[in-house]
Amino acid sequence: MYNVGLLSGKCLYQLQAERVLHQEKLAADMYGSSKSVTWYIMTSEHTKKATMEYFQSNNWFGVCKDDVVFFEQEMIPCTSVDGKILMDSKSSIARAPGGNGDLYRAMGNEGVLDDMIKRGIRSVHCYCVDNILVKVPDPLFIGCCLDRKSDCGAKVVSKAYPTEAVGVICKCNGKWKVVEYSEISSETAHKTGPDGKLLYSHGNICNHYFTVEFLRKVIKEKEADLMHHVAKKKIPYIDENGEKIIPEKINGIKMEKFCFRCFQVF
Repeated sequence: MYNVGLLSGKCLYQLQAERVLHQEKLAADMYGSSKSVTWYIMTSEHTKKATMEYFQSNNWFGVCKDDVVFFEQEMIPCTSVDGKILMDSKSSIARAPGGNGDLYRAMGNEGVLDDMIKRGIRSVHCYCVDNILVKVPDPLFIGCCLDRKSDCGAKVVSKAYPTEAVGVICKCNGKWKVVEYSEISSETAHKTGPDGKLLYSHGNICNHYFTVEFLRKVIKEKEADLMHHVAKKKIPYIDENGEKIIPEKINGIKMEKFCFRCFQVF
């Protein structure tokens, strides 16, 4: 797994596993006993086997292996910028994972939602694996959402400066959504309130809370309504002579979904 440069040599998965175990211990110390935290890890066709083997070779980082559930998201065909399918080899098309918003389809197709219901899980903390500072799980964030009886929640950080390259959570036409930084004009980004603080300062860090019932509704009723995002990328392909080409500039399109799209479909 990727070395993030810590003196301890710990990878992101180890850091997060230790935080899971720590929260279980805190709960046991406070209440006399504690149920284990189930850790669901979404992978892709390219990463699932290597990730599972890495966990196995490290004895699941101390977490009970029955409480670590791997599932796989789908791969979506890639196209050139003019809409033609790119080939990865003479016998296969170029494909890429469908983004973190493919979470909902994968949960339905891979039986994860059913597993959550079977285990009696009522709430889920969702985050991106590359967040080295994430609290797993985050008791204050989860507790806040439970106290408010929220179906879903988003943890944010204040933008460091108006044009910081981060999406912001705001209300558009009466519905909450994440507006990407590329969709916000410089004038809007610099707007401030009476207190002098930025009006649009709630930076999205892909750190969410969902009830299992909310996830069920998204998966069963709204998944098809979640919008795709066009991501222009450098995509390796084979040319008409069968030669592998590694492009030096953007040549193709990957279609991705973002998990925060669920906010605006209700």
